[in-house]
Amino acid sequence: MWIPTSLHSWVVECSSYAGRHAGEGIKAEPDNRIEAVELPGSCEVLAVNDNAANVVLATGLSTVIHKDLRCCCHSLELAIKDAFKEVNGMEAAVQKCKKVAGHVHHSSIAQQDLEIEC
Repeated sequence: MWIPTSLHSWVVECSSYAGRHAGEGIKAEPDNRIEAVELPGSCEVLAVNDNAANVVLATGLSTVIHKDLRCCCHSLELAIKDAFKEVNGMEAAVQKCKKVAGHVHHSSIAQQDLEIEC
């Protein structure tokens, strides 16, 4: 098994996209940008995405992206949000926690009180 001695990560470009964001339509954008960088043939191009169906389709249709990876943190966040919808009272509890967190974030006295209690 080959283990790389160094990994590199680049953001080729970040820009807005005019028009519909359907997978087939947006596929050409990352391909064109990646090809413009003229990477050596030995480079493997990976794309991390947020699980959106259009982006998954676009990276799957890409001729230059070798593999697309779904962000595991985002997948976990979506799963937790779905689970919270199934539990009665969870939304109210989350809103109360957000309110407490907001208060503690803006009040040094509340921060000190929380540190003492916890």
